[in-house]
Amino acid sequence: MLRHLAFFEELAKTKEGEPQWRSTSAGLVVLRLVDRWIAEGPVESTAWNVATVRDAIADIDDVSPERRILSSIVDAVTTSKTVNVRAVTPRLMAYAQTLEYDARWTLAIDVYRSLIGHAHPGDDSDLVAIAFIQLGVCLRNVGDLVAALEACVRAQDVANAAGDMIGVLRARIIEAKIAISRGNFPHAESILDDTIVSEGTSVAAAHVAGVAARVLQEKPDMTPTF
Repeated sequence: MLRHLAFFEELAKTKEGEPQWRSTSAGLVVLRLVDRWIAEGPVESTAWNVATVRDAIADIDDVSPERRILSSIVDAVTTSKTVNVRAVTPRLMAYAQTLEYDARWTLAIDVYRSLIGHAHPGDDSDLVAIAFIQLGVCLRNVGDLVAALEACVRAQDVANAAGDMIGVLRARIIEAKIAISRGNFPHAESILDDTIVSEGTSVAAAHVAGVAARVLQEKPDMTPTF
């Protein structure tokens, strides 16, 4: 399968030269640069392809946060003497979150999957768990509930392996949202009840309040109305 297909599809349905086309094009060439860097090794900052990538980024509107984030990814790639994936994964996370904030779900899904594919689940467990959780959110928003649930399960696996109970609880909250999207309110309620119990017994008190508030906010009202 063609890598970053979502970006190609977005370009195909956007008029060339428009702001969204320019930002999508820049994102695509940056992701392809990262792919090449990881596959082939360090990239010279003077290489022609780097100049082309920077030109694409320069075409993005000055006020767009994508411009700064994408530039920082290229900087990390070109200044690294070795392939240090951890130099780019936080920046990829920032880029994916920016796309998600703009409701560009399919592009965010692509970037989260790219991040997950490049990162080491042991060394970057917190980042990978968050990426899986946000991937689940985006997949739910495009209606792919099966893949969304799978992402949540993977998030729980990574977080559990790292002893990250906050990550586990956040993944469970998204799992409950998926159950709600499917209309399975009893299952969602069961998940959230279990999450509340887990918070009370397994998570440091300093973190309980924030996560509990999210759980209670998502909990469906099961009281029948007449």
